Parts: sequence; structure tokens; C-alpha cells
Amino acid sequence: MLDLGKLEWLISMPFEDRGFSRQGPFAERHGSWELTFHKRSRDLDRFVSVAVTQITPSHSYDVEVRAGAEDGKHFARHSVIEFRVPSYELLLDALKGKLQDTLKKAMVIAEGIRPKDLEETYPFPRSAR
Repeated sequence: MLDLGKLEWLISMPFEDRGFSRQGPFAERHGSWELTFHKRSRDLDRFVSVAVTQITPSHSYDVEVRAGAEDGKHFARHSVIEFRVPSYELLLDALKGKLQDTLKKAMVIAEGIRPKDLEETYPFPRSAR
């Protein structure tokens, strides 16, 4: 069973140093537990999201990391990594190890997005922040 508090702590470690703030606790979205980090800079909202999905009955876990930015009308979103681990213990090992570097890479990607890179348009107006 997922210990969301422990996962949240492990995932959150590298974000504070770069000025990203957590957008609330893990939230269930479409069968995954997702945690999103946000940073406002150079007129863009930048984000990194991490989704963890338990695959039953195998008890394996899918992990996805995405980076992106938006201006309220347009956005860009990039898949940084997707992988599966066969057990909760290996999920924890990944979060303590190689995923830390991947999260840092995701922040660099999000921070590097420029307004001209926002190639997608929201189909409906976004609410004011």
C-alpha cells in the first residue's frame, strides 16, 4: 500500500532549492496519485508534475514526470520520463536515487520554456489566478 506522506516527502526534496512550491497534497486523478509543483517566473506559470499509479494485481507502479509552462491561454507540456517498477520497495529506491536527478532535469526543462514555446491553446478560457 502506498504511503503517500513518505512519497510526498521524497518527491518534494529537490524543489524548494529552485523556488518551486507544492500545489497541495497528492491528488487522485484518473487512477493515479499526482503531485504538482509550481513556480511563477518571467510571466509564465511553470510546473512539474509527478504521477504514481499502482498497477493491480501485479503490485507494480508506473511513474510519470512531466514539465511544462502556461500563460493562461497557451501551454507547453513535455514528458520527462515514464517507467514501471515491480514493487513498492523499488519505487522507494527510485525516488531516493535516479528520480532525484530526473526531477532536477524536469525543473530545468520547465524553467527553460519561453513564451514562444507555448504551442498549445486551451479550448476554453482559464479562470483568473
